Amino acid sequence: MKDAASIVTGCTFNDAHLRVARFPIAQPHAITGNTFLNSQRYSPILVDDYDYFVAGNSISGSQWLISLTGAGLTPDSVIPATGNISNRIPIGGAFGSEGVGPMRLPPMSVPYLLRGVWTASDQYDTSVVFEAGSTIEMGPGAGILFEGVARTEIRGTPEAPVRFVREIVGQAWTSVSTASNPPLTIRNGYFTGGSLAVGGVDTSYFAHDCVFEGNQISLQVGDYCGAVVSKSRFIGNGKGYFAPWAGDSGIDQGRFFDYGVMNPNSFEGGIGATIEPPTVDFSEMRHAWWGTASGPQHWTNPSGQDVSVGEWVRVVPFRTTPFDFTDHPPVVDVVPVANQKLLAGDKIILHWNARDDRPIAAQRLEF
Repeated sequence: MKDAASIVTGCTFNDAHLRVARFPIAQPHAITGNTFLNSQRYSPILVDDYDYFVAGNSISGSQWLISLTGAGLTPDSVIPATGNISNRIPIGGAFGSEGVGPMRLPPMSVPYLLRGVWTASDQYDTSVVFEAGSTIEMGPGAGILFEGVARTEIRGTPEAPVRFVREIVGQAWTSVSTASNPPLTIRNGYFTGGSLAVGGVDTSYFAHDCVFEGNQISLQVGDYCGAVVSKSRFIGNGKGYFAPWAGDSGIDQGRFFDYGVMNPNSFEGGIGATIEPPTVDFSEMRHAWWGTASGPQHWTNPSGQDVSVGEWVRVVPFRTTPFDFTDHPPVVDVVPVANQKLLAGDKIILHWNARDDRPIAAQRLEF
């Protein structure tokens, strides 16, 4: 079926598959109350573009559960957790694919699986939201690229982070990367086993309350890039932050900054923050904990030990005691302003929700 609003229910598919592709409509497709058997060569359900409600289906003896080829699921979808050869939800194809339109990846009873390079295409309505609690297993060499106006949000919470992990132990995935995108906000993300876990060109990154562990490079800022990182931990990475000289094009170098003394970062093992080769533009990573009370190895800190830092990174002052990472910053969700043109002097109403594990004493808007 293609370009149709449909409800698929009460059907039996034996060694066959159901495929649905469509253009945008307001109502998600419903695939409910069906039986899928013995689809050992592929997924019994393959869906393209936008979101689907999938629940109440019996799926057994199949290679996968449901393949999302540029599509998402509604949060109330229910996917069986057992009974198949690989209890995973593939996104993209084996050799990658392109996603178009708004997509949601909420937490399911099984992880998502990316096996190739998946591209969120440069179209005005392309957006991907990784919701709190979702886990994405990344196959060897797998990666995600967001192009142009494609938008993404990684919206974890302290109790339910969004996790990007290796599918196969010892085999690295590539990157969650961007190219000339709107600002990327990463909240409560966990990244492990990547060659270059997060990075790209011509994008502003905001990483908040995240953990980067065991990556070759955790966060790279290339041409015309900047990253502001707060209350995040870098554990056993080859490099924590990395700003390669002139990125890939020889145009300009990215820079990175800490958020201040109230939300410091922590670096334990490996290289903390580096710019290669040196440049005249400093990056900031002050107020951080570097694994020891003596601070990092840096030319401004001769007695530093353990973690080393590139010379064009400001590190003083630094913390001499670890920070309490069990005390998470508040979680704030802003309701987007209606999609309309605003002129200087126009009045708008802002709405947001804020919560914390402790009382919130005050709230402040900064512009």
